[in-house]
Amino acid sequence: MEDQAAIAGRLSADDYRRRLANIREIGDRAFLMSEDRPDGATLTFLNSGEVHEELEAIVQAESACCPFLVFGITERHDRLDLVISTPPEALPIVRDLVRSFRPGGAIA
Repeated sequence: MEDQAAIAGRLSADDYRRRLANIREIGDRAFLMSEDRPDGATLTFLNSGEVHEELEAIVQAESACCPFLVFGITERHDRLDLVISTPPEALPIVRDLVRSFRPGGAIA
């Protein structure tokens, strides 16, 4: 079983707030929907080169901060799917991340 200490982010409070603000900004512009999955979630965004680059940057930053999260981005014509997978004990973190992408979602 995954060590509970390994299920923790590595950002300071200020860095975390900045990251969530960036996530919120892309969510306000391009977020379409999300679907919870037993091992995480799938988020769907409008597809554009700019949105794809921003999602790639978020994935890179989140992967460095939270190595227990696994990300994948898939293009479907006018849509981008961001798939996030994690061990069961980290599902609350994924749910919070999904809320942060949604327009009107909470920022800590």
